[in-house]
Amino acid sequence: MDLWMCVQDTLGDADRPSSIHVDQILLMQVENEENNWYFIDEIIIANGSIKVYQVDPKPAQPGGHLLESISITGTYPSFNVTTLVANCGVNLPLIELCGAATEDTETDQLRQTLSQENEVISLVVTRLQAASPPIGGTFSISLSNTIIPGIPVHISPLQLREIIISNVNDVTLQYINATDFTVTRDVNSCHHIVWTLYWTNMTGDLPNFIQVTADKLTGLNTTVITRVVFDGGVFIWPIFGDMLASANPLPQVTVHVNDVSARCSGSCSFQPLLSVTPLVKDIQYSTGIYTMSDNSGSIAVLETHV
Repeated sequence: MDLWMCVQDTLGDADRPSSIHVDQILLMQVENEENNWYFIDEIIIANGSIKVYQVDPKPAQPGGHLLESISITGTYPSFNVTTLVANCGVNLPLIELCGAATEDTETDQLRQTLSQENEVISLVVTRLQAASPPIGGTFSISLSNTIIPGIPVHISPLQLREIIISNVNDVTLQYINATDFTVTRDVNSCHHIVWTLYWTNMTGDLPNFIQVTADKLTGLNTTVITRVVFDGGVFIWPIFGDMLASANPLPQVTVHVNDVSARCSGSCSFQPLLSVTPLVKDIQYSTGIYTMSDNSGSIAVLETHV
């Protein structure tokens, strides 16, 4: 917004280079338009044309804590604010009015009043729910009736793999002791942890022999879910053309294109007759030319280019 264009008519014949004292700038809001709020980042006063570029603001850090998300619901004059803090178990400070007087209230409630001209602004902030604690405690794994209790949620992937390997039985031995058995921790936050067990080379669909239960997990409404990411199978490579040939009592004509064999659909049988099949008697080669002759005296010439 160029404020100079707004005040030119008010200044009248004032010389542009002359000194002008700016006492205050009032930005008035249109009456009866309470929902059309506007916000001022900064005001720059200069005696020449300048360009202002918007710079990405720094993220809000109430109490020095990063916010992953924030949502506001409700209608005037009551709103509900829900925030997701980057770390669990952190109660953010209650929202306050700048320069307002604070009344003595409870720990999770704040009352403030602010007198501005002929208007008194009152603010009441109540904490509806405290911050949820981080996930902690232990969980249990069942390997085909072999129970492994007391596994801490913050165990490393290598330690979890070693615990599973050390508790194999006759049913799970062939799967757990495989060299390609791997354990990874794909998500590791204070409120969400994801473990993945996979086999890179083993073929075939593995049975569901692993079950996980929430033994002594701590936190807010903690649950454990196990699922199959994708079923195993057999690696099928491209089928060669020779494997598609069907049994036939008579010889079949085949064609090779770039060393790939192909066969026609239906019957492509032939029957060789010695009476009409030429018999090569002599082959002579000279500077890229093959000369072949048979018993009947016919001569065939084949020229090659390299």
